[in-house]
Amino acid sequence: MTNHIEELRKLIPDGDGCNSDYAHTLLDTVAYIKKLEEDKKRIDWLADKNQSIGNVMLPTQCVERNLGSLRGAIDDARNR
Repeated sequence: MTNHIEELRKLIPDGDGCNSDYAHTLLDTVAYIKKLEEDKKRIDWLADKNQSIGNVMLPTQCVERNLGSLRGAIDDARNR
């Protein structure tokens, strides 16, 4: 991801213009995607049945309705 950011920075001219705005938008988008990817890694780690040190506390009913999916149980709890 870092290489992509550096490539996008090369697109940004010194002056303000359409290309500059587009490149800044791309940089913002790439930064946002990177943040989402890090969040996904966290949830994947929590959902990994082989890890034994991370815990999530959710209402029992939400877990029972979503035994195969931590994400489903979280969504269920959020939508209560």
